[in-house]
Amino acid sequence: MNVEVRGRHVELNPELRAQVQGRVQGALERFSGHIRRATVRVVDARNAQSKICRITLDMDAGGQFYAEETSETLAAAISGALDNTRTLLRRTVGSRQRGLARGTRRVLVDMHV
Repeated sequence: MNVEVRGRHVELNPELRAQVQGRVQGALERFSGHIRRATVRVVDARNAQSKICRITLDMDAGGQFYAEETSETLAAAISGALDNTRTLLRRTVGSRQRGLARGTRRVLVDMHV
């Protein structure tokens, strides 16, 4: 899984970029077989005094997912966006896996009848 970190109105020094990449890779490691690329965008919304983190996932099977979080601090925005992303992946990837397993069992039962 390739992780790209971008910033807008935020100074992304190499240390911060590496920290964000490490957190994203660690949080999404379980789903890395399904994700081709993760793009993390952090924005300092100057007029609202808040930080925004948006994580966009390009999936191996095609399509995109994204999750976003707004908070007073950059760390909280990143944590919230990661939580939202994991929840989205659990629901999406997990339901596909469960659906396939159920469908496979049905086919096997039908074949024996």
